[in-house]
Amino acid sequence: MNIQAYLNRFRAELKEERDLLYLTHLQGQHLLHVPYENLDIMNGKEIIIDLDRFYYKIVEKERGGFCFELSGLFNELLQELGFQTKLISGTVIRGEWIGKDCHAASIVTLDTIDYLVDVGYGDGPRKPVPLSGEAVTDVSGTYRAYPMAEQYNLQKKQDDQWITLYSFSPQHKPLTSFEDNCHYLQTSPTSPYKQGWIVTIATEQGRVTLWGNTLITTQDGIKTKKDFEEEQFLSILQTYFDIKSSSL
Repeated sequence: MNIQAYLNRFRAELKEERDLLYLTHLQGQHLLHVPYENLDIMNGKEIIIDLDRFYYKIVEKERGGFCFELSGLFNELLQELGFQTKLISGTVIRGEWIGKDCHAASIVTLDTIDYLVDVGYGDGPRKPVPLSGEAVTDVSGTYRAYPMAEQYNLQKKQDDQWITLYSFSPQHKPLTSFEDNCHYLQTSPTSPYKQGWIVTIATEQGRVTLWGNTLITTQDGIKTKKDFEEEQFLSILQTYFDIKSSSL
């Protein structure tokens, strides 16, 4: 991996510090410049668990990906930068629980404190979330990692209630352990990634999301939706997500 090229990809600085401030910078910049997207899945292009393939797609082709790609490569970057980090698995809830180990994120240890760091969820926390249960707030909301027996629930505060986004175990999971679920999420007709186009990226004031044939813009808490025609699709990818048609 070319560390500088990867940092350039999401406009992050290379610093000597290995502290919470720098980790927050890396996570935030990644979410602002590398989209969460299912374009390859919808186009029938197989995604294989392989760091070299992830690097080529995300860094050289300037694309995004889904959790195994985004979190897998970012976790490797953190390791090469010298952070004490490990890949972990989670189970997402969207109305119902979606497949055990169908989500990947990182846990980074700084001065004996463990933090959940996730660049592969889509619309989630933009800062490291301590496993102490302490809440953190960013432009997208307030989050906490709530301990539950041998696992944790990542929760978001909505209308004074804590809503669980996903559960996760703090145990290390090698990247290769996600191979079966990576295949399942690409091929199962019930997979959320097979239901239509999904592309989303954080902005300084909110988020932009392409969902099916609708473009959803959230700015300062105000959400607007606009349907678009099929012939506008490639232009929208370029304009809002910096994804070039030549990279598809």
